[in-house]
Amino acid sequence: DNYGEERRPFAQMILKSGENSEKVTTMKCPQQRAARDKVLRSVFASVLGTRKKASVMSKTELNVEYGASSIVSGRSSFKHPDAPAPGARMPNTHTVRLGPDDGWKSTPLHGLAFCCGHTVLLLGGPDADGPNFVQLYKAVSDLVAAEAGVFEAAFAFATDPSITSLSGKIGLLESSTVDAFGVDGIVMLVVRPDGFIGLREGDADGEAEKAFPEQLSKYSSKILRGL
Repeated sequence: DNYGEERRPFAQMILKSGENSEKVTTMKCPQQRAARDKVLRSVFASVLGTRKKASVMSKTELNVEYGASSIVSGRSSFKHPDAPAPGARMPNTHTVRLGPDDGWKSTPLHGLAFCCGHTVLLLGGPDADGPNFVQLYKAVSDLVAAEAGVFEAAFAFATDPSITSLSGKIGLLESSTVDAFGVDGIVMLVVRPDGFIGLREGDADGEAEKAFPEQLSKYSSKILRGL
């Protein structure tokens, strides 16, 4: 019986393919991951690639969204309807610079949420008030630290470089990112461990910004209740 010998080359090819796929998927080096993502985006940018992307997204269930689910909170932007809303997957094409305390390191925005807990992102647009932004970031950070059972970390970024001089932890936000996320004043996002936006608040008025810590606390209570 030579069936096994005949099928061996095909089996080895499948195993090799699986090993290569696993290696590319699980690589940890940030530079290698960025290069891989760049190649994938260029492949999917073509007409044929767009079809492949739709197929891949469907098979891997990456084309889902939770906007109508009780697991998310907040509201989408009325002024910027195309901006990521609660329940949408966090976009992976935007880069930010961490604050001066972290050496102005360039890093993918979505990569900051690669953790087991929920990640809070405070984004300050061109209309953000510097002192208010810093105060809000401190209040949010204190709440995140107090409710470590839900939240993993809090990060803040602003378009105005002068705001970073008020706090060494506040990084820089590019105008393209501000436009993509629909940020005029201040927007708060909470990214779930699965990469989806669990909460979006802000950019309505100053009073809404004052309620950010309260909204975070309500969100935390909902997560702890298992809703």
